[in-house]
Amino acid sequence: MLWIGVVGVLFPGVGPLLLGGLEAAGRLSAMEIGLAGMAELAAMGVGAALLGPAFGARRLRPAAIACGCFLAALNLASTQVDGGLLVLVRALAGLPAGALIWVVTGMIVRSPRPDRWSGIYLTVQTLIQLAVVATLSALVIDRFGPDGGFVVLTGLAASAVAAGFLAPRAWTALPQADDAPPNALKGGLPSPRGWVALLAVFCFQAFILALWIYAEPLSRQAGHAPKVAGLAFSISLAAQVAGGSAATALAGRVSWFVSLAVGVIAAAA
Repeated sequence: MLWIGVVGVLFPGVGPLLLGGLEAAGRLSAMEIGLAGMAELAAMGVGAALLGPAFGARRLRPAAIACGCFLAALNLASTQVDGGLLVLVRALAGLPAGALIWVVTGMIVRSPRPDRWSGIYLTVQTLIQLAVVATLSALVIDRFGPDGGFVVLTGLAASAVAAGFLAPRAWTALPQADDAPPNALKGGLPSPRGWVALLAVFCFQAFILALWIYAEPLSRQAGHAPKVAGLAFSISLAAQVAGGSAATALAGRVSWFVSLAVGVIAAAA
């Protein structure tokens, strides 16, 4: 099940490398890099919030298989289009990717220790992102360009289709939150405190990704060697693996407030 969610969340890790390569090849403008990144990430949120639940908790296999096929097709289509049409294709790709994230999120929130499983998921997906970015930087981009990277993503999306056949057919009912009003979770919505927590994470991730998506062209403009950006992506993802491992090990031992405060201060520094 983790693999399905890992494939769904690959773009934030590898997107800057591929979109920057497309801009260097003249297939995207600097403005279109931001549009493509924003559109895909926003569509991932829509896919997780609307498309996944549209399948329902009793149709997990069709959800994973259909969305994996859709994502693979759109990754492959990205090798054939440029400019605004490429932005549109990447926006559409965010929808099935978000639905795949919804599938694994359903498993995490129903587990006995969702905090620990969240840390495991973060660590595993970042390890895979690190491996994919390192492989693309070392073996694919120089030889095949960004199109080669999208072909690799196509194959990974196809692997999520295979994993979908092994997914459970349905989820159990969601547990009731302790601080939720009587009917708050019947529609699957968070409690008021949950909305505040989601807003904090949204703001934290938004400021990181707004810069991250432009890291590759900014590196070129700074006069760095061609492989510097790929190395920076790999180092950053390795640091995220360390953070995810720490989150897994410390789950239940350190308060959420201390974790959030330390994370924000460290990121600001």
